[in-house]
Amino acid sequence: MLHTFYQRASLALRKHAISYAGRCLHGTKREELPPKCEARLRELLERRLAVAMENAEAATELRGFAWWFSAQGVDIDWRFAQLKRVLACSPILDAEFLVMEELVRHVRERPIEVLECLEQLLRTPNPWFVIGSRARFEAILTETASSGIQAIRERAVELIHRLGALGQSDFRRLFREAVR
Repeated sequence: MLHTFYQRASLALRKHAISYAGRCLHGTKREELPPKCEARLRELLERRLAVAMENAEAATELRGFAWWFSAQGVDIDWRFAQLKRVLACSPILDAEFLVMEELVRHVRERPIEVLECLEQLLRTPNPWFVIGSRARFEAILTETASSGIQAIRERAVELIHRLGALGQSDFRRLFREAVR
């Protein structure tokens, strides 16, 4: 039935379906999500991702993935892997603040993955993205720029430079702290 829906539905309706499924997942705890249900939802998203990778217009239907990424009831490794795939198709997400909140939540245990996702998110043509997420960027960059691991610090410094190149010079003080 889903196959027929995705063959016939308009782009707006397909986009709504992905967003709606993510909103239903949002706030669900791990123990509340039956494994069969999670497996079917994962399969749905992975199928839509395969289509989106072949078709730029179809990639816009994945803009609601922010809701999926913030769904703590879904396996975190899977969520990070899919976020990278979604952002590779299109860096534009609806409710990107949800992604940023989740990245802040995981920066200590997954600093490189978080920085990789930020790099992809910075491809968005939305000029307000960084301004709207300034506190979250600062939290992530403060954590990573002060890391005891040089590779993480260097990646954070690269991201600070990139933000500066985008006209976001407020982050330069974090650069000074990182190179101390």
